[in-house]
Amino acid sequence: MKKMLLSLLIVVVAVAVLPLIGNSFMKNAIDARLEQLNSYGVTVSKEQSQSQYLNTQRHFEFLLEDADKFVAYLNKYADSQLPPYVNAMFEGVLIGADIEYSNFPFAKAVIIDIYPMSLSEEMSQNLQKEDLDFYNYIQKVLQAKGVLYHIEYNVLSEDFNGYIQDIKEAYTLKDGSELKVNLEGATFSGNGELVAPKRLSTDLKMITIELIQQSEKLLFDITGLKSASNYDSKSTYVSSMECANAVLKVQGTASDAEFVMNELKLNASSNTQNDFAQLASKSSIQKLFVASKQIDFSVSDFNMDIGVDKLDKKSFLETLDIFSKMKNMQDPQLAKEFEESFIALLSKGFLFNIADLSVSDVSLQGGEHLKHSELKSQITLIEDKDFAQKMQMTPLLLASNVSMLTNLRLSEEMFTKITNMKPLPVQFQTYIKRDGSDYIFDVEYKNGQVSINSKVVR
Repeated sequence: MKKMLLSLLIVVVAVAVLPLIGNSFMKNAIDARLEQLNSYGVTVSKEQSQSQYLNTQRHFEFLLEDADKFVAYLNKYADSQLPPYVNAMFEGVLIGADIEYSNFPFAKAVIIDIYPMSLSEEMSQNLQKEDLDFYNYIQKVLQAKGVLYHIEYNVLSEDFNGYIQDIKEAYTLKDGSELKVNLEGATFSGNGELVAPKRLSTDLKMITIELIQQSEKLLFDITGLKSASNYDSKSTYVSSMECANAVLKVQGTASDAEFVMNELKLNASSNTQNDFAQLASKSSIQKLFVASKQIDFSVSDFNMDIGVDKLDKKSFLETLDIFSKMKNMQDPQLAKEFEESFIALLSKGFLFNIADLSVSDVSLQGGEHLKHSELKSQITLIEDKDFAQKMQMTPLLLASNVSMLTNLRLSEEMFTKITNMKPLPVQFQTYIKRDGSDYIFDVEYKNGQVSINSKVVR
């Protein structure tokens, strides 16, 4: 009986002490992250903590003191480098963070609210000079946590989800201009480190930005935006995006324009797990409408399916690594290394394939319909150890390294429109081939010789 009571007592004490241990564990983990942030130019300007038996809440205010260090940190994880002017936008920004976690380790997700509390010093100064009332309004919105990023992060599994708080703001500027911003239904989920997740999905119901100045109006509107990405590494990933509608309008000006896009779908992938590197991209747009004083047209059912295969994996990874280190081609040494690496990659050869580049209809101003067109092509560049030397002498020496097989199908309306704009030479008529009302052009290039519809071009 005594042994049983002793065992029970040990269990009770362990359970009672566990929250204290858990609180200490989580505190140490967060403090380690804070030290890491400090090395990236972010310092803690204020800290508050409230601990209860089961849960702990901590509040932090982070001051971005060294934007150069912070941007360099972000660039390590970015596919493309952030431009230098971003540094000035970050310098002096104050960020608030509220963290809540269970004192029982891994019992539930860590809850984090992140929100900007003030603009950068440069942006604040410029805004105060231009419109002090608007600056005060922005500060009021930020102080009320009007822009908030909510995250729930499971430390054990590294799964996370969250949202961006809805934004609905309207303001009349000093010059009478009306500014409206509406953000609704922005959510996300994924797995991995927050700054570089292995998997990430996002969903945005709508975002609208509207600026009205007397009779002039600018409208930017996106609805139904979704994305999903899986990253095994920088060189092996699959990403997709969908957008139900996107609109950009400029009205009441000398440069009025309208851009409308419906049902956009994008897919992109990179794979270096096999013997060769592969790149692929597939996109489609159900309807695209563009109108201005210079142009006015719409496109229906646009499709593009392209890919690059047979890339030398080692050369590709070296080129990708150099590209990721570049900052807008400003480093002459890196630019030179990139050029040399890219030429070395091309010298190994590749296969470029256009599986589908097509539209079902092109409509011009006045109701003219050009109907369908379709292009398919396969281009092969063979390996050549003297590639760089030939490039320096003249690229024409590489003509024999290239072979191409292309099929082009044009509707009668499309063909007539093109030839009316630029009439074909009389001798070209012999190469024309018809399939019903369509015009077919099978173009082959091999060993420096071109043939169209099986007839050699002389």
